[in-house]
Amino acid sequence: MKQEVDKAEWPVCTIVPGVGKRVRSTDFLQEVVADWFATDCSTIASAIADLAVRPVPDLVIVMLDERPRDHLLLARQIRALPGPIGTVPVLAYAAADLDDTVLRDNGIDAVLPARCSAAEIADRVAGWSPAGWLDGITRLAAAFGAAEIAPIVAAFHTQIGEAVAELDHRTNRTTAHQIAGIAGTLGFHRLGQSWLAVSEGDETMRDSARRDARVALHALNRPR
Repeated sequence: MKQEVDKAEWPVCTIVPGVGKRVRSTDFLQEVVADWFATDCSTIASAIADLAVRPVPDLVIVMLDERPRDHLLLARQIRALPGPIGTVPVLAYAAADLDDTVLRDNGIDAVLPARCSAAEIADRVAGWSPAGWLDGITRLAAAFGAAEIAPIVAAFHTQIGEAVAELDHRTNRTTAHQIAGIAGTLGFHRLGQSWLAVSEGDETMRDSARRDARVALHALNRPR
């Protein structure tokens, strides 16, 4: 059973199968995204080349299998790509638990545990959708002019990038509070809520804050 989420809010996704494998048309992951395509993954190089020339997706899901080292290398190489594709959130669909430090060091943002039901996977994937995230900026630009808003957005983009990197190591509650305030002003409401919770000492919201920051960064980086 799918999560009760409007399909318009699901992310457009690239699914990267295990190296040398293909995603079957019956793979249930296609049922939890608005649109999807699988890369040519006969080799790591072919997968990277394929990603580099396709439209930038909202999300990349890497299928970790019996050769996780190859796929961790693939995730690192995705991160090294220039332009918006290099900032796309990357999730790992994996049967085994993976160390958070290993994930972060290889550019993977989160894990979709294979043991979860399709409904649970749908719920997790939906959280990475950028649908509507730039509506607030669009309204502000219409009201005050794009030239007035652009420097504020650029500065916020830089601040989010620095803060999410710092969040992997420690919690700076002052920075988190600043991000929450600016996010609210610019219409990034979910980002504002999760970072406000972190600023108030709620450590259970760290993963949500990191996810929301990564979604915001990618939304801002994509061509508009």
